[in-house]
Amino acid sequence: MSHDEDRPPQPSPEQLLAVLGDDLAREVLRHVAEEPLPASVLADRLEVARSTVYARLNRLEDAGLVEASMSYHPDGHHRRRFTPRLDEFHVSLDDGDLRVDIATPSQAL
Repeated sequence: MSHDEDRPPQPSPEQLLAVLGDDLAREVLRHVAEEPLPASVLADRLEVARSTVYARLNRLEDAGLVEASMSYHPDGHHRRRFTPRLDEFHVSLDDGDLRVDIATPSQAL
């Protein structure tokens, strides 16, 4: 399997900008960039319902901006922790076409 097959499909620039245009989604992304976190901790830190956090995490995951991994918690349960899949992104206009380039932690633009 090639490295490209490990990456989720590239979302459209409009989808990326719609997700990143959401204040709460950006806050979720900012928090998971500091450290991998489960949704319950994000909900507590952001003082919003878990369902609201999961809605943003789903949008961020669908856009390929975060990924989930399982972690063992001392209480005996497994929890999904979320981490970012990008270090930076750039928005540009190329002959009138909107373009968004994403740099993942394993690549540079």
